[in-house]
Amino acid sequence: ACAAADGAAIGADAEAPAVGVAPAARCYAVRVVAGLSAAALGSIAVEAGADVSDLKWEIERRLGIPDREQRLIFGTQVLDDGELLRDVFGDRDEVEVGAVRLDPRYV
Repeated sequence: ACAAADGAAIGADAEAPAVGVAPAARCYAVRVVAGLSAAALGSIAVEAGADVSDLKWEIERRLGIPDREQRLIFGTQVLDDGELLRDVFGDRDEVEVGAVRLDPRYV
């Protein structure tokens, strides 16, 4: 499992769902920024075998943004919940993801 900045395990051995988690833990360092302002919100370590919904769950747990209110953007692509992070991020070790928070009245 990957280790977060706070030392918590993320992935197969963590509380997060282990959906799609690969046996050999390759980790991404994901820097989460506010979608419109690019202000840093935090950094999260997550396994390459996790999917976007796992990343959203971890953002909710660590940053307090409910997963249903999140739209995550990588480059120019809006990420879908079922996409595997290894398919989205490829061989990069560190990535930056924009998080747009939706109004809860409309989700």
